[in-house]
Amino acid sequence: MYCINDNSYNNAWARAIRYVMDNGVVRPSIQGSRKMIKHEPLAFDLGPTAIQQALNGDIHPQYPQQHGLGEYCAQFRDGTTAAINSKGSQPYTYMGRTISQLRKIAKDRLLDEKFNKRIQIVTWDKFEDLGAENPPCWQLADICNIENNECEITTMFRSHDLFGAWQFNNIALLRYISEEVLEELELVPVRFVEFNTSCHVYDYDWYKAAKVNLIPAALSRQV
Repeated sequence: MYCINDNSYNNAWARAIRYVMDNGVVRPSIQGSRKMIKHEPLAFDLGPTAIQQALNGDIHPQYPQQHGLGEYCAQFRDGTTAAINSKGSQPYTYMGRTISQLRKIAKDRLLDEKFNKRIQIVTWDKFEDLGAENPPCWQLADICNIENNECEITTMFRSHDLFGAWQFNNIALLRYISEEVLEELELVPVRFVEFNTSCHVYDYDWYKAAKVNLIPAALSRQV
């Protein structure tokens, strides 16, 4: 599995786009579909600057979604109109599957123990999701306190739309975990590792994805 190692959130995305476009296997998105993808198992290893850029909402100028980040992130805040509407429009939400887990971590101060590799939240319901048409793409997040009020976050995706969803997804997840747990416990994320069983670009995005460039940090856009 190839790993994108970068301390720039936007250039991690751009490097991943380049890699998948150059090396991805072309195949149907699912059996019988006419929609094709360039598919590649892929990992990311992002440092503290990249994480802070994500938390700040820094978006690559060629990312297709330049508006609506605040509304998307609001789906991960309990009681907001966005969260209520999201819950009513689909069989499950990531917040619905994980918020009680995060709140237990915060309430029981499970992250006070240093180097504990057992602090994990999961979205997968093995009975409901096996064979389901639209099971969760995001599978889990592992949080580890590594001393000095710092922590590492590791996530796993079974499927990730790299061009159209990656930047918003990770910004929302980092803000969600930070707001529900890390800020209360005064922990700062300094490393973010993500594993993807299938990191892919859909055929209708190939033309735009092929033009994605690395950028100077000054050209990042906060939305």
